[in-house]
Amino acid sequence: MSEITLRPLTIGDTSNIVRWRNQPEVYKNLYTQNLITEDQHTNYFHKYVESGLVRQYIIVADINGEKIDIGTVFLKGIDKVSRKAEYGLFIGELQARGRGFACPIASAVLKIAFEELGLNRVYLTVFADNIPAIKSYEKAGFKKEGVLRQDFYDGEKYRDIVHMAVLHDEWRNNLN
Repeated sequence: MSEITLRPLTIGDTSNIVRWRNQPEVYKNLYTQNLITEDQHTNYFHKYVESGLVRQYIIVADINGEKIDIGTVFLKGIDKVSRKAEYGLFIGELQARGRGFACPIASAVLKIAFEELGLNRVYLTVFADNIPAIKSYEKAGFKKEGVLRQDFYDGEKYRDIVHMAVLHDEWRNNLN
């Protein structure tokens, strides 16, 4: 298994984010399925990332001895009162997909969420037909909480949404 590290997203990552985000293999699993521009990402970066409303990282993987930026992961909607945030991830580099990175990425972000940010709950939503993602989230400690049936229309069909979450105590107990 190749090693992954996380580094904070910078404005210099804009071209990669836009390139990754605009790939059909990526946006088919996102709620916002329209293409984005560099200007839109730059505005997002200034409004959400720089302000601290979103903690976003670039995923760097060591693949065959070479460190490569492969995607991004984030915590958004950080609620300091209820101590929760929403988790999101996408891997944009084709050679990095299906290599088992999702679980260690989730584990690294959960460590940040629970130890650094002091959160109690990290949750996510995922399309029910994205079975590999669901399996990797379960492996990282997320539990299914429910399904919203036919909740999203992708322009061709309705899709079910699975809600998943991991609580601080569950995460801590899984470390042992």
